Amino acid sequence: MERGDIIARVLELLNGILVPDNPMQSDIPAPSGIKAPLAMRDYEFISRPRKKRQPYQQIAINGIYRALQGKAMHIFLIYREQDTCEVVYQQLRDVFLLNENEDFPQDITVSKILIDDATLLQPLNTGGLLPKDRNKFDEQIRKQHQVKREAWRIFLQKKFRQTNHCFN
Repeated sequence: MERGDIIARVLELLNGILVPDNPMQSDIPAPSGIKAPLAMRDYEFISRPRKKRQPYQQIAINGIYRALQGKAMHIFLIYREQDTCEVVYQQLRDVFLLNENEDFPQDITVSKILIDDATLLQPLNTGGLLPKDRNKFDEQIRKQHQVKREAWRIFLQKKFRQTNHCFN
C-alpha cells in the first residue's frame, strides 16, 4: 500500500517523465535463516540476548588463563574520543563473551585513559624539510621521533604511576 502511494506521488510530480515498470527479479535468492548477514537482520534479532555464551565463554577464559600462566592481565584503553573508548570497550566485552550484567574475569583489569594532551597526537615536525633532502630530513624525523617518544613516555608514566608496569 505505502509503496504504491509513493510511486503514485512520484509519477504525479514527474508528469509522465518516468514510466512505471515491473520490479526487477533478483538473480539469486536472498539469504534467510541462520545464513542471513547481520545487515539484513532486524532490531529484535540483534538485541536478543545470546543463550549459548556460557560454554564458549569458559573456553575463552581457560585459553586466556593458560596464556597468562597465572599472571594478571591489565588492558589499557588509551583514547582521545569518548565514542572510540565506548566502542573498543564493547568490543572487548564481546571478545570475552560477556553479557551486559557480567564483569571481566577477576584477573583481568581494564583501565580507560584519556589522552588529554593534544600535542601527543600531532604529526612529527619536519622543520620545513622535504623528503628529497634525505639525510637532513631523516635526521629531523629521528629527532622529532625521540621528542615525541619522550613526551609519550612521560604521559604514560604519569598515567600509570599507580601500577607497576614497564616504567621503572
